[in-house]
Amino acid sequence: IGKFTLELTQLTAGSKVNVYGPFGTFSNNLSRATEMVWISGGIGITPFLSMIKKINQNQKVTMIHTARLDEPKLFTDLFKNYSYFFPNFKFVIHYSGLDGRLNADNIKKYAQFGKETFVYLCGPTQMMENLSLGLPKNGVKQKRIIYEDFSLK
Repeated sequence: IGKFTLELTQLTAGSKVNVYGPFGTFSNNLSRATEMVWISGGIGITPFLSMIKKINQNQKVTMIHTARLDEPKLFTDLFKNYSYFFPNFKFVIHYSGLDGRLNADNIKKYAQFGKETFVYLCGPTQMMENLSLGLPKNGVKQKRIIYEDFSLK
């Protein structure tokens, strides 16, 4: 649906592509985090698929996925179902077309930030930049804000 998907649709059979990685360190702190807020937008939901399998019953996770107006279809059912079976995992969808863009202030209606909260961000660059500026003003330590950049280079 996004730029990455559009670029992929332009490929034809036999196209040569270079694939690198994985090089990321997105989930390196996952095992030591007891309280987390995961924020995704668009295709940025995908790194959380592997992360959800690694959380344990002693960890509390609130995941916020952003969408414009329509119910997103990419993996949201999986996260919803997970929240039914694991009470320490909460999944919500923020509709920016109704409630405005997700920002550090309106996140408070979905999640609380403690001194030990880790925030994981993956989605549109502008969303991640805005949140990384606003979250420290709401008590989240900059060193506890972790990003995954999905932009095409």
